[in-house]
Amino acid sequence: MPGYIDIHTHDRSSSENRIYNVFAKNDYEYISDKSFSIGLHPWHIKPDHSAVLEIVRQNTKLENCRAVGETGLDRVCNTDFGLQEIVFLKHIEMAEAARKPLIIHCVRAFDRLLQLKKTMLPTVPWIVHGFNSKAQIADQLNSNGIILSFGKALVLPGSNAQKTLSRIYGNDFFLETDDGNLRIEIIYDNAAKLLQMTHSDILKKIQISFEKIFG
Repeated sequence: MPGYIDIHTHDRSSSENRIYNVFAKNDYEYISDKSFSIGLHPWHIKPDHSAVLEIVRQNTKLENCRAVGETGLDRVCNTDFGLQEIVFLKHIEMAEAARKPLIIHCVRAFDRLLQLKKTMLPTVPWIVHGFNSKAQIADQLNSNGIILSFGKALVLPGSNAQKTLSRIYGNDFFLETDDGNLRIEIIYDNAAKLLQMTHSDILKKIQISFEKIFG
């Protein structure tokens, strides 16, 4: 039976089936032989960010770097949105150069994200992590080839994540723990119940998607 795949975790003790998210601003030195992703989060962008982007670029070349990010667009945080977009575009370029998926943090900026997807025409997968927005947004993202990953919101009754999951069942999707305290097994349990799937079947479905998207 496949193991529990967690595509986005802040837990440094993550296993080979879990991708540890590295914030390039301060903890890239913790990278070892574990699978990881690396990016400059919009919350952490400084006016002089070129050195940090170079750290990201160099680490994307490593074999155990499975994805670029998290990076993205956030209209709620204090970072200038124009600066966020400049940095996000750099990550898109790095993901394309490395031929690795892009892990995206997006808050109230899905309109711009979709515009960029249509303009940039990326060849690598884009994955919006921690999705918990309206079903209409999920439909728009899926119809434009953007993959969704769900986390702790799946255990919250009536959440947008719960309402959305069944709508995108026929597409690739992923599950994650992000920075929460929930074990990935609990998120899988909730996803299986919402989709009326057996535990074995959802493990197999995620495994197939993981092999296709992450290689």
